[in-house]
Amino acid sequence: MEIGHMLMSDGKTLEDYIKLSNIVKYAHRLMEEGKFKTSISKTEEITPKVLHDAACAGDELAKEVFRYIGYYLGMNVVSVMRVIDLDNILLGGGISGAFEFIVPHMKAYIEKSLPPYYTGEMTIRKASLSNDAGLLGAAGLIMEDYHVLGDVLD
Repeated sequence: MEIGHMLMSDGKTLEDYIKLSNIVKYAHRLMEEGKFKTSISKTEEITPKVLHDAACAGDELAKEVFRYIGYYLGMNVVSVMRVIDLDNILLGGGISGAFEFIVPHMKAYIEKSLPPYYTGEMTIRKASLSNDAGLLGAAGLIMEDYHVLGDVLD
């Protein structure tokens, strides 16, 4: 399921908050404000790897960026949990690379917002395909179009 396209309370989508370009803008805004210690140079290109490596080294700014992502992801997951009553959450895509920094904040928001009925048996895991699901899905469509999978699909 692609929850990134769901509307948030302000009419924006989850992707409007946590797509890569907005994550980078948020990191730059934090750098300008100077509230968090960081080892990331203002001239350095901010990428997910740069943020992850910095967070692994204890960088306060990078950890704040992942807190922000976890907060908005948690907000969106609460809506999904209420609608389809799920308790097993799999995270894939680009954010799965920083799973260990995002999930605690996402989980905290979920547990704050929902009663134990929803969260009592909740599990949050990294999807087995991580960031490769879209690539493999596209390859599968091409293979299907060219009947490479003919016998396999029958």
